[in-house]
Amino acid sequence: MSKSPAKSRKSKSMAAKKTTDPSKTLDAAPRLANRVLNVQPDATDLRDRIYEPALLDLALRLDPPTADMSPIRDQGHEGACTGFALSSAITLMNRIRHRRIDPTASVPIASPRMLYEMAKINDEWPGEDYEGSSIRGALKGFYNNGACSEDVAPYKDGQKNWALTVKHAKDARHVGLGAYYRLRPEVNDYHAALNEVGVIYVSAQIHRGWQNPAKGDIKPSHLTEGGHAFIIVGYDDIGFLIQNSWGESWGGFGKRPGIARWRYEDWAATVMDAWVLRLAVPTPDAFDLTITEPTPESESLFGTQSVRAPRHEDIIGHIIHLNDGKLVETGKYPSPLTTIKETADLLADDTAAADRSYQHLVFYAHGGLNNSAASANRVRKMKDVFKRNGIYPIHFMWETGFFESLTDVIVNSRDKAEARVGGLSDFFDRVLESIARGPGTAIWRDMKWDANQSFKASGGGRKALKVLLDGNAKRSKPLKVHLVGHSAGSILLAHLLDAMDAANPLKTPVESCSLMAPACTIDLFKKSYHPRIGKTGAASGLKNLVQYNLIDQREQDDKVGPYRKSLLYFVSNAFEDEKKMPLLGMEKFVGEVPTKTGYTIHYAGRAPSITDSETHGGFDNDRKTMNDILKTILGKKPTTAKGFQPDEVRGY
Repeated sequence: MSKSPAKSRKSKSMAAKKTTDPSKTLDAAPRLANRVLNVQPDATDLRDRIYEPALLDLALRLDPPTADMSPIRDQGHEGACTGFALSSAITLMNRIRHRRIDPTASVPIASPRMLYEMAKINDEWPGEDYEGSSIRGALKGFYNNGACSEDVAPYKDGQKNWALTVKHAKDARHVGLGAYYRLRPEVNDYHAALNEVGVIYVSAQIHRGWQNPAKGDIKPSHLTEGGHAFIIVGYDDIGFLIQNSWGESWGGFGKRPGIARWRYEDWAATVMDAWVLRLAVPTPDAFDLTITEPTPESESLFGTQSVRAPRHEDIIGHIIHLNDGKLVETGKYPSPLTTIKETADLLADDTAAADRSYQHLVFYAHGGLNNSAASANRVRKMKDVFKRNGIYPIHFMWETGFFESLTDVIVNSRDKAEARVGGLSDFFDRVLESIARGPGTAIWRDMKWDANQSFKASGGGRKALKVLLDGNAKRSKPLKVHLVGHSAGSILLAHLLDAMDAANPLKTPVESCSLMAPACTIDLFKKSYHPRIGKTGAASGLKNLVQYNLIDQREQDDKVGPYRKSLLYFVSNAFEDEKKMPLLGMEKFVGEVPTKTGYTIHYAGRAPSITDSETHGGFDNDRKTMNDILKTILGKKPTTAKGFQPDEVRGY
């Protein structure tokens, strides 16, 4: 099947927040003394907090720290100065606070590699396959992920395809960003910040005078070369004293390698951005609590705008992020095969020393209807519940762009439908379906294509599945494999099942599959699910399938924007290739679903002790449904303490 034009709509929507294309500036970045100069100015953001000086008694001069407190580094030929400068600032502040307590304390250097790579993920430009970044991007990356030590993530000049691992993420929990404030370009503010904190993180358009400053005194020049990041660590009556990352052969101000004086008039002419920051108190066991979703009480005070997407560190090791059938290796939630292999190795280690008590491995396919941030919230909220029940969860973050595209279709179709029949007409839904059919069918077909591609021989889903199942096979007692899917996740899991024969080295069946409001067609169910149900001796087997549907009245009471029925009605009547396509999750078509021992359907609205979702999208927010899924996986009802709690089924 060929790709539909809807893909371009999806790709465009995903890049909507990236405001500046770096291709014209970063791919052919200027150089000075063979050093890449590719730092870009921070984009204007009215949300920036501005530093306000305290009423401190300012020193007449401030000398730079010793090399022991702030080692001079060399970034080599890579444009990683944002990472190196931030690493130097973090290391200095961390050593200052630790050595106040113990002057002999050993404090590791913060990893410039991790900081630089996280900067590229969090900057303002599309993609990460380039050198350079902004200092705001580096600070956002530090805020979202922390900073691991250089011992854990060493810097190798020119290294490609670096990926954040579980080891990096866990070590990074020990050093976090507490607060950061943007500095106005005023000398007095800089002096106050240096007296208060001791270091400023800064970028500037540097010039030829930086190439080889005699005795470390940078002479102003009108020959500007490009953007560079560094730190300010002191001042005198002539200028600021800066620490660079070009090695010990550069600089030499006051006979200090790596240190130079940046004259005030030169600073005023070339400075781009400057930030002052404070490190957070180390709380590695509660690192993910520094960004939380609001409680009902806090929402009443602050509103829902305080909701933040989880950090990558919060969900690493629990995601397979897919887009266009491939593993997503960049962005805020990457899941390259190297990281998945690390997870597989951890799962394979079931020795006593590993101290793990998992008995089950679940692959959870979300609906594919939400963006990556919403999916990440689900992963973060659910993973701890699964893990405390001896279940290791792997979630498919399936980036389809469907929701954004659906919104466009509904808005455009609504206006046309209202113009024809009026918003209150009984014919409104039918007219809306008719108008939405063309673009809606293309979008839905495109999403199904993505699911299919994910589990082709070269697909990202299949590669990840194979690696994880290979790891599971190495255990002395392999984990039992289960599947959970919601809405369009049933389509993804159908193709996963088709790949199981080739991917599963144990050739053992899937223990259970739980489907919530499955959006797959009954034809796909008959092809990929039904023949496997009850088979207990092959990789293609599926011992038990439990399904959760809305009763038809609840489907008709549900709505999708102006459409006054459920999403499944909309898909069946407007998005599938045939109008009124029978979908597995719709009660009205249950007569076409073949029965079989080992296959059970529960209806929300008819079995309130098992499932009681009011809407199509509400099943994974329904505590009864989620705890019944736990029961299916465990083979017994979870204890009240270990089951899903009320606050664990909301906030996503």
